[in-house]
Amino acid sequence: MRSLKCLGCGAPVPFDPEEIYTKCRFCGTEVKQNLSTKEIETIRLINKKREKELNDQIRIGKRQILFEKYKNLFLINIKRITYISILIIIAGILIPRINSLKETKLRKENEIKSFSENISNDENKFKISSLEENDKLSIKVQELTSASPSLEEIRNLIDEWLQRKSNYLAGKSEINLSKIVSKGLIDRTIKERQNNIKKGIYKEINSQILKIDLESQTSFRIVVLVELNYLERTVKNSGEFVNETSLNPLKVKYILGFSNKSWKLVDFVSVI
Repeated sequence: MRSLKCLGCGAPVPFDPEEIYTKCRFCGTEVKQNLSTKEIETIRLINKKREKELNDQIRIGKRQILFEKYKNLFLINIKRITYISILIIIAGILIPRINSLKETKLRKENEIKSFSENISNDENKFKISSLEENDKLSIKVQELTSASPSLEEIRNLIDEWLQRKSNYLAGKSEINLSKIVSKGLIDRTIKERQNNIKKGIYKEINSQILKIDLESQTSFRIVVLVELNYLERTVKNSGEFVNETSLNPLKVKYILGFSNKSWKLVDFVSVI
């Protein structure tokens, strides 16, 4: 390393071979080397090369920093995109499923609501129908007070009994026939209905009078022979069909008795 004397303080000033100017470390006076033009040019070229290399290193360093920065941003965005894509896929699977479950739930609720409304309407219709039927039957039920009733009057009484009994055994109405039917026959029919209820069944009976003939008649007893078209279906309360009996014709002997100033049906028996 070359050394020159400071012109300011006289202290020795060391020089780097590649430096043209330097400052005294004691007084700060700028000191210049005594170099030839060729040496100065060489030093300048060396310094430019070093400066260029330094700038290149700085640029490379900045590029590396930028690369790492954008690389990290890229990786972060890739992760975000991946997460978003997964969420979209999950949403694409779950949302239709959720909507389907909501639609199914809504449909079932509507079905239950509709079913309940139908049941309510059916019950109301049944109540109204039963009331109307009872009213009609109450109007029809009239005492038979004639001392010698006609076959037509007896036929009407028996027909009234058949219709009212059919409705009662089907669970559609009560059996209010005390004006034309004896208490013993009514009690027998009530017991039959109670037994059917215990078994969880009801009966649908359809009977039509085809013919009626007078067998005997006194002042207190009348016996008639009736031919019927008869169909009886036994059904469980659940609506399940059990069995069916069809007799065409069915011959039945009906017995009427006179008491309390009117004729009443007191008994009947099938005839073979």
